[in-house]
Amino acid sequence: MGRRDEALFILKRVRGTANERAAIFEMREIETIVELEKESEDHITYFDMLLGTGNENLHIARRVQLVVWLQILQSWTGIAGVTMYAPSK
Repeated sequence: MGRRDEALFILKRVRGTANERAAIFEMREIETIVELEKESEDHITYFDMLLGTGNENLHIARRVQLVVWLQILQSWTGIAGVTMYAPSK
């Protein structure tokens, strides 16, 4: 939100000094996605996010399902998995 210079600095650090063009290109892609999301945010419901109806260009259903599965995998492999499934004495 308004911290474009800081975001570009971080992208340049992540991409390395040799890939400054790649960082600028990625920054433009991020800005384009943000604008696209702002245009369509009024008519996207939770149902649309889960099933992918509505605006298919944003791949919202894919993002939501990825996050859900990552949370499930984290719960199985993290400390919860150890405390729940570890053998007891």
